[in-house]
Amino acid sequence: MKKKVAALLLTFALAAALAGCGGGSGASKGPEPAAEEAEDKGGEISENTDEPSAENQDKSLGTGYNELAPLMTYEEFAAAKAGSPVTIESYVQVKNAFDDQQSAVTLYAQDEEGAYLVCDLPITQEQYDNLETGQKIRVSGDKNEEAGEVRIVNATGMVEDGSYAPEVTDASDLLGKDDLASYKNHVVSFKGLKSVDTEDPGGDLLRFFYGPDGNGDPGDDLYFSAEKDGTVYLFKVESDLCGEGTDVYDKVTYVEEDAVIDLEGVIYDTEEGLPLITDMVILE
Repeated sequence: MKKKVAALLLTFALAAALAGCGGGSGASKGPEPAAEEAEDKGGEISENTDEPSAENQDKSLGTGYNELAPLMTYEEFAAAKAGSPVTIESYVQVKNAFDDQQSAVTLYAQDEEGAYLVCDLPITQEQYDNLETGQKIRVSGDKNEEAGEVRIVNATGMVEDGSYAPEVTDASDLLGKDDLASYKNHVVSFKGLKSVDTEDPGGDLLRFFYGPDGNGDPGDDLYFSAEKDGTVYLFKVESDLCGEGTDVYDKVTYVEEDAVIDLEGVIYDTEEGLPLITDMVILE
């Protein structure tokens, strides 16, 4: 019997929205992570500074760092108008594949105040390879809003001293709810789901399919469904984020029907809060 995919299926139409961000080459909510919690996890929270140090100026990424505005808190960033210059400090949590054509990376950064999507940040291949999860960065660019997305574009950046590992919010009970969109760009988890077949745009029941129209090829974006409390939800493995050959991409292609799974990923910055999955644990 065909299972009806929940409202997240509407996000097919939004799959092309990521192109505006550059792409790559080619419930119960947990408490917001506090500085004390990060220290318990071994992370280090560095206080914001008004000016980058001379030492950090030598740690600029790509073509160099150009500060367009004074350093902002997340609250100040959120209040800034679209098109305004912004400067933030945060910690890298997820990065897309290196864009060798632009020598740039799109990444998700998060701290104890909020989370950011930084698009097409200039960076060299060597710098990209050395940019680890939790690394503190300083980014300056323009705030951009489009179709519910809030992001930083025309950006330059530098690495700074410090690291941070946020507590991952369990968003299982927020699936299918508007509240999920409030976690845009955050790393979240979905626990105790059941792997199920999904109906592709052509009406066929498949364990997974490639591309938003179901006519893609291996290596393209991967779509799959999982069930929670009797409702089926659609998820996406973004090929520029976790492409073919990565652990999560491969698991989606071989996980068995009715397997119990935990998922982790980021909420892509759209009004629907499309989950981009970066990790899957097969429990049984």
